[in-house]
Amino acid sequence: MKQFESLLNRLPPRSDVIVFRNKQLPYRGIASTEMLEEVLKSIPEGEWWFLLASEDDQFSDYTSDAGRTHEELRAVFEEFKGMYIAVGFEPRYSNEDNPDMQSGIIPLPDGRLESGAY
Repeated sequence: MKQFESLLNRLPPRSDVIVFRNKQLPYRGIASTEMLEEVLKSIPEGEWWFLLASEDDQFSDYTSDAGRTHEELRAVFEEFKGMYIAVGFEPRYSNEDNPDMQSGIIPLPDGRLESGAY
């Protein structure tokens, strides 16, 4: 919970936050050819995938990418080769809130809630 609160405290007001009950990106580790081959076997061509990359496994500062082809996934793996990544099917973040997913907005400094650009 401390790690989660720390991450929330870094976000600017009006940030949209989505929390999933279950791990959404099951393939985690250092981006390598071996890891890529394992991921390519599990995500069929044409299915949306999502990837987070970070300098370490804490994801304090990260970059993300998504795509739908194996060619795109190979290119992203090459770009982040040697970095810590988490990858899997693109999470269903556009679904309505439910027991497995909750969303919320970071309040303004005065405590008011105001939605962001979306």
